[in-house]
Amino acid sequence: MNTSSKQTLESLNKVLSKKVTVYRILAAVFLLGFLVCGYLIFFSNNCQSACAVPYSKYLDPSVGRASKKDLIVNAQYARNYLTSVAKEHEDKFDMSIYFEYFPTGMNVAINPELKLWPASLTKLPVAMVTMKKIEDGTWHHDDELVLLDQDIDPKSGDLYSSNSVGTRFTIDQLLQKLLVDSDNTAYRILYRNIEARDFTDLINEVGLDELFDKEGKITAKEYSRLLRSLYFATFLNGENSEKIIKLLTQSTFNKYLSAGLPVGVEFAHKYGENVDYNLFSDSGIVYVPHRPYILSVMMQAKKGTADEDGVEAEKIMKQISEKIYDYVSKY
Repeated sequence: MNTSSKQTLESLNKVLSKKVTVYRILAAVFLLGFLVCGYLIFFSNNCQSACAVPYSKYLDPSVGRASKKDLIVNAQYARNYLTSVAKEHEDKFDMSIYFEYFPTGMNVAINPELKLWPASLTKLPVAMVTMKKIEDGTWHHDDELVLLDQDIDPKSGDLYSSNSVGTRFTIDQLLQKLLVDSDNTAYRILYRNIEARDFTDLINEVGLDELFDKEGKITAKEYSRLLRSLYFATFLNGENSEKIIKLLTQSTFNKYLSAGLPVGVEFAHKYGENVDYNLFSDSGIVYVPHRPYILSVMMQAKKGTADEDGVEAEKIMKQISEKIYDYVSKY
């Protein structure tokens, strides 16, 4: 072999040797990374379950899983603020307010015994009972109910105006109109087809003996039980509870408490108003990431005109919503 060939072979061997070394290093790094990742995953999963063991008997299961900063129990600011709002406007409005922070159950109730007419807030229990009948197989999503003359109500929604008596609607169509558009005609169709025992089941399972008094009035605190039942899926199963909540987040009504929330924050709510009685209300779940909460406000003006009272009620509820949102999101 001549000198030139030897030099070429030596150069090739050096290059190959370097490549082999590089490949070995990369393989070692990959293997090490794989082992580290596997260890971390194993440690995380086992630590989470292992760390939960000491807390399982005496502490909430969320301890060790939820971030401690999200476990808010200090209700002082919310209590002071909501009390001051009710006091400031007591000459003009009767006001019932309820706030509950889901992660810890911390809550504030202002005038918890004050009962007011619910107006369209009654549409939520009708929706829940309707979904329960679907869940137990009595009804189906595509079953149809017929519009009768007695169902027509022009005060809220447009179902009455675009359809004639005898028109048939699926259960899903009626639920959509009921919760998204707060349609009175849809409410009447569903309510007419629901039996008293269906509501009794809701009352018994959710613990709503005190929801409505003999006059049909309610408190903000008692009404909030319905939202809590949906959130924890206690009356309906998880799938159907979520369907109701999703419809509530699609509500076309963007005043009252909705007006006090930043764009993009989901709010599963039902509003109610009756200008004949100067009643204004809004109740729902605000989905702050890792910090969801209920806020319910019911107001009835003592004097004045419906238009003036409605404008003022809207401002008050917007302010309440802004303050509570800031308190929860920035705590």
